Amino acid sequence: PPNNHTSFSTTMSAATDATKQQIELVQPALDKKRDEIIGGIPKEALDVLFAQTADVAKSQLAEKSLPVGAKLPAFELPDATGATVSSAKLLAEGPLVVVFYRGGWCPYCNIHLRSLAKALPAFKAAGAANIVAIAPETPDKVATSAEAAELNFPALSDVGQKFARSLGIVFELPKEVQEIYTQFGFSVAEFNGSGDEWALPLPAAFVVAADGTVAYKYAQADYSQRVEPKAILEGLATLKKQ
Repeated sequence: PPNNHTSFSTTMSAATDATKQQIELVQPALDKKRDEIIGGIPKEALDVLFAQTADVAKSQLAEKSLPVGAKLPAFELPDATGATVSSAKLLAEGPLVVVFYRGGWCPYCNIHLRSLAKALPAFKAAGAANIVAIAPETPDKVATSAEAAELNFPALSDVGQKFARSLGIVFELPKEVQEIYTQFGFSVAEFNGSGDEWALPLPAAFVVAADGTVAYKYAQADYSQRVEPKAILEGLATLKKQ
């Protein structure tokens, strides 16, 4: 008799490959925005910002964060309306994609979120039951960023970053970086509603199987770099082969 599971997996793989061809790369747009931003920042400030990114890379925070094969820690977080969203309920519906972003104040985040929103039908076709975007901002600011990016999936608030810390993706901003942000008229602590703490999550993404096992991971020290929607599709495709 025919192997129906193999036939289904082959069909889904072919569909995913076809869909990937239709999804635009997001990194070129991020690189363009990066060039625009760099052009407006004094060299002294750029040197400090670049050095801080290099320090995060040297710390190997991305490499040490929650690995493929590990179980995703459970979470219960408020969405933009204040309603609680739980990982248990989401995973009960099937595979889950979890994406972390710094906040609606971050232009790279906004570009990336819009690309994910456009790719949602492809994620669903590839087997994702749900996708959520998580930021350390307060719910009202998460609502603003979700609206600006025209998100068609939930954005969740992780004030205090308890969940992000459980994945090992949070880093502290040093005083010299805080001073530069303040000169630009911006306070991470204020946006995050976390007292005087200046901390952010790495740009990260996890594709999680229905049983809570991480099947694909992306984590990057350079905040101008983001996971491509096509890479998320590839992560979802691995679930079909299991």
